Amino acid sequence: MKKSFLLIMIMSFSVFAQSEISVNTSKIYSQRDPQISRDLAGNFIVVWDSENPTTKSDIFYQLFNSSQEIIGSEIRVNTITSNEQERPSAAMNSGGDFIIAWASHSGDMNSIFDIKARLYKNNNPVGDEFLVNTTTQFSQTKPQVAINANGEFVIVWESWTENSDRDVYMQMFDANGNKVGLE
Repeated sequence: MKKSFLLIMIMSFSVFAQSEISVNTSKIYSQRDPQISRDLAGNFIVVWDSENPTTKSDIFYQLFNSSQEIIGSEIRVNTITSNEQERPSAAMNSGGDFIIAWASHSGDMNSIFDIKARLYKNNNPVGDEFLVNTTTQFSQTKPQVAINANGEFVIVWESWTENSDRDVYMQMFDANGNKVGLE
């Protein structure tokens, strides 16, 4: 089944996009869970997870300028391609730097997910993907991210507990992607 994202952007509260924009290049398998963030100049990033038969799913992003024109091509975020990657979240700061976080299946038979992230400056990755959560027992899912003008960022997520309840956790990071404080 062919699926694609069509994006109708509101660049500000008073200006609407002129037309739909196809975000993803791949038109086979499911393209799902899109998220969007923009900088103060109106440039924006769209992230999503893309199903495929080889790796189950990967996280991709596409950048756009303030005129809604595609910048470069879509890029896979995750470097580990085994198992499932899902539910991406992105945040872009005023300078155009951005952070992407997602839930990554560990390969454990108990369906354990961890939160992974990757930091970008000037559209270049700062290292490889990294583990966000310290607690690795049970599943960590549904990450959300925020980044400030200095590049410091925070990631929050939902964590399953032993009795199937859920708690919300948070981890702060400096502009280089180093953890600040405890989870």
